[in-house]
Amino acid sequence: MRSTIRVAALLLLIAGPLQAQIKEVWEPGLQYAHRLSDLWSLNAGAVAFATPEVVERTEASLFLNRRLPQGWTLSGGYLMRVGTPFESTAGIIEHRFTAQVGYVQAFERSRLAHRMRLDRRDRITRTQIRARYRLGWEKPLRGDRIDAGEPYLLLQQEVLGTWSEAPATGETRSSAVWGWQLQGGRKFETGLQFRFEDLGGAAGVDQVLLLTTVFSWSR
Repeated sequence: MRSTIRVAALLLLIAGPLQAQIKEVWEPGLQYAHRLSDLWSLNAGAVAFATPEVVERTEASLFLNRRLPQGWTLSGGYLMRVGTPFESTAGIIEHRFTAQVGYVQAFERSRLAHRMRLDRRDRITRTQIRARYRLGWEKPLRGDRIDAGEPYLLLQQEVLGTWSEAPATGETRSSAVWGWQLQGGRKFETGLQFRFEDLGGAAGVDQVLLLTTVFSWSR
């Protein structure tokens, strides 16, 4: 248990030395998964992005998933963001179209989840194409599997690259999440995520620390 917590803390520190002021954000969210058949499912979500001063943006998304053999999943989705995704002008709307491939490796007491995603982000004044890769490691904190009423740990590392602009920019996201599997297909997760944004950009690197809270349910 202690070694697991140390790994979670280390994940948030390996990004490198802090050089700028860190922006603090609370990111609450809701997620719902609906199984259509043995092979098809839908995921819907809503999230807000709030600083101590203001709610900067909100997002709503919908994904259709197709389960493939050997732990693979193919997904396509749409996200709408209302807020200020690129500049400081309030009320900007972003439309995002996503293609995604996932792969899960199951082990005796944990599992690795790989996610490869391609985003097209459209606004009135700008379009971005962004590639993303995320690696997640999930482990029950009691016993050999995650049962109802029991906690679990989720560590994630994601890298992002945007090449449709000059110069190209990158981003890293490191997360440590504490979750609880509840009754009836519900679960609650809370954790910390640290981001380095605009790597390689002319304006310098931004640093963001997020407190995430997500309630999800499925049927």
